[in-house]
Amino acid sequence: MQGITLMGQYLSAEDFIQGRAVAWMQAHQLPAPVQAFLQHWFTTDAPVLAQTSGSTGPPKTISLQRAQMIASAQLTALHFGFKAKQRALLPLSADFIAGKMMLVRAIVSGLDLYAAAPTQNTAALFPSLTFHFTPLVPAQLHALLKQEADVARLGTLLLGGSDVSPELLALMHRLEQQEVWQGFGMTETVSHIALRRLHPQAETAYLTLPGLLTEADAENQLRIWGAVTNYHWLKTNDVVIFDGPGRFRWLGRSDHVIVSAGHKVHPEYLEQKITGLMTAQDRFVPLLACPYYITSVADGQYGNLPVLVIESSQGKNEALWNHFLQAIKPQLPAWEFPRKCIWVESLERTSNGKIKRMQIEP
Repeated sequence: MQGITLMGQYLSAEDFIQGRAVAWMQAHQLPAPVQAFLQHWFTTDAPVLAQTSGSTGPPKTISLQRAQMIASAQLTALHFGFKAKQRALLPLSADFIAGKMMLVRAIVSGLDLYAAAPTQNTAALFPSLTFHFTPLVPAQLHALLKQEADVARLGTLLLGGSDVSPELLALMHRLEQQEVWQGFGMTETVSHIALRRLHPQAETAYLTLPGLLTEADAENQLRIWGAVTNYHWLKTNDVVIFDGPGRFRWLGRSDHVIVSAGHKVHPEYLEQKITGLMTAQDRFVPLLACPYYITSVADGQYGNLPVLVIESSQGKNEALWNHFLQAIKPQLPAWEFPRKCIWVESLERTSNGKIKRMQIEP
């Protein structure tokens, strides 16, 4: 771990200390956040500062120990079988944890890393090369599949940073046997602590990476322990159900729970159910292209009621939505059934693409 290979060029820690690496990175126009991270990593012993995404509250800066980051990189390398000199692509910003950790993985595993500024047109990056591994946010993969780009040359794909939309899942049939994984984690756990396969054989449960302990407390909120948490139990706001040792299904976040007629409704889990009902009948498949989320509106009788907030930039298609809701009404408990649709021009999102859920005023 005394250096990193970038675009076929090995740069040692001494190259960074003496300034040679900086000159090389500038000459090859590597993104400024990549340059800043690597310069910090190889020339200081200070912890790494990382900013949370802001999807569950105001963004905050946290301090990460290098041992945590190295441990996380080693676990990922073990799962995906990384080997030295395998080519990997980094089309994510190193301002956030996913980009920072891909740089650490390259350092730890000896990957040959090609870094570029984030773009929706990932297919245009280094078009003559093929890669073994590429991390993406879901919006990037969605754009690639809609463009019918050559996704196969990106190798195994790891998605993170935001939810995987129903439309994206439906588009994955174009990938043939290419592996796509989704990570579960957060900045505080130094990227993912569990993974689930999305393609070619989709899985519903996440599998905890080896060496980490996960459990649910009395409120079914996930707790994590291991090197990535500095060997302290970290309690999250994520509500889960365990299917076996280290295997859990994510229901949603405790701070998103809607209490309707005395029942707890997890919006994220309800969205999964609604998506499944959409895909069950061809006539409702067009609705998969509509970004939406479940939130609540206060109600004098029931406390709160679930409602749908739908992005309407592509046109409302109200008739089809109303027909869909009537069709699924018998298949949902009364306290889960969305009582109305609220149309907005665009959903509010964080800087890395996560939808911000808002409670609707009555």
